[in-house]
Amino acid sequence: MLVTRPAYGLRVVVATDLSATSLPAIAAGVREARRRNVEITVIHCVDNDAEIEAARSAIARILIELACDAEIAVLHGPPLGSILRALDGVGADLLVLAARGYRGLLSTLLGSTTEALVQAAPCSVLVVRA
Repeated sequence: MLVTRPAYGLRVVVATDLSATSLPAIAAGVREARRRNVEITVIHCVDNDAEIEAARSAIARILIELACDAEIAVLHGPPLGSILRALDGVGADLLVLAARGYRGLLSTLLGSTTEALVQAAPCSVLVVRA
């Protein structure tokens, strides 16, 4: 039996702040994971542990609407460092982000976290406009 490696990697990661502008990035990540026939992880970062369950539930509802079975990772800490560590931890081949999140008005082109992740991510990055 001949087993070949898929043309693409094995995991798509979507990082979201759960703002309305980040929802198209989740949908794009799901589409990309299906197209590549790979696993998907949705990441959200929180400031305190009290927010973890609410964030996990919100992501689960979105994934149900998209009919997607994905791993959910709610991380405690600043988004940039937390997301970069998670990318290394899961062996991400593609990171999907929204162009702007909650702090979109503070940046002229890309959100500051998105811009930093585009520069620092160890994998390819897909930036989705809302």
